[in-house]
Amino acid sequence: MNEFACNSITGIVLCGGKSNRMKRAKARLPFGNELLLQRVVHRVLQEVGQVVVVAAPRQQLPKLPTNVDVVRDSVAWEGPLHGFFTGLQKGVSHDGWVFLTGCDVPFLNPNLIGLLKQNISNKVDAVVPFLEGFYHPLTALYHTSLLPIVESLLNIGERRFQTLFEYCRVLPVEKDNLRIVDPELLSFVSMNTPFAYRAALKKLSEQRGCSNCVY
Repeated sequence: MNEFACNSITGIVLCGGKSNRMKRAKARLPFGNELLLQRVVHRVLQEVGQVVVVAAPRQQLPKLPTNVDVVRDSVAWEGPLHGFFTGLQKGVSHDGWVFLTGCDVPFLNPNLIGLLKQNISNKVDAVVPFLEGFYHPLTALYHTSLLPIVESLLNIGERRFQTLFEYCRVLPVEKDNLRIVDPELLSFVSMNTPFAYRAALKKLSEQRGCSNCVY
């Protein structure tokens, strides 16, 4: 662990997506003895001091811990880059770092967040997993100074998260390093379809029979 303490980083969890392929709100999907958003929030809180949940304007949310703030997108279903902007603008007031993720990654490994934090320095603006030739923007660390750049991109109609990386200093974290803490790379398994949901529930059942698994 470097000089950046746990409580100097805020987690941002996006949950306001339309969930077209899932055909139901992912944030309230049952998963084990929790709902999906609750599970992801609890995992993020193991490595950060506070969490900001970014939700759609009138979205119903499950009960969340007291050190979780809920902020609302000004416009529904504008995509993750807009949700990131909302979290930075309304929920994160200090100068520092944020860990960004979505609510649909039930096997997010808190140790992975710790690994990313070890790569924080004043020479980079983002620490992002890099797998199969692509950045994974929703399991990554960002400096809050990126807020004006994100706003500028949104103002010109840009909604692709990958474009942000063209305007900042990105440190990619390669697959072999990620496997040190997450051998199966389950942190990057998202639930976007009913099939993926059923597969994740099956995986959870298998893990609960494994005393060494992180579930």
